[in-house]
Amino acid sequence: MKTSEFRVWLSNLFRLSRGQREEVERALGHAPSQLPLEWLERAHGGDAGCPRCAAPKPYRWGHQARMQRYRCRQCGHTFTLLSGTPLARLRYKERWLTYSEALREGLTVRQAARRCGVHKNTSFRWRHRFLRLPAEAKAEHLQGIAEADET
Repeated sequence: MKTSEFRVWLSNLFRLSRGQREEVERALGHAPSQLPLEWLERAHGGDAGCPRCAAPKPYRWGHQARMQRYRCRQCGHTFTLLSGTPLARLRYKERWLTYSEALREGLTVRQAARRCGVHKNTSFRWRHRFLRLPAEAKAEHLQGIAEADET
């Protein structure tokens, strides 16, 4: 394959559906990769508490957008593991890792949109959602003892 053809093929990888990506990975001899949400679901394993009343041990209640949905035994509220988080109701979950890499590299909103194959407005919304938690978790006041050497 010519280098120019390879670069075109490589630039179109982000447009593959999940099934197509898994087929490419099988052809290359790799096990299909998991979405970040699948990792999250395995880590919690249904131990997530209700975001409304904090009751433990909800039961499974179907699926929504390829995610396990749960129903609270006490209040009847239905939710996913992303409910109540900044990532709730965002689409194209399979592109989140690529977008987080673009954020880490310091790409602009438009460059990140091009890399992930999403609209620039989607890229802008994702940037604000992805960075909301770190901004909220930042300490407002410093406490303790600060030491400095004369150098």
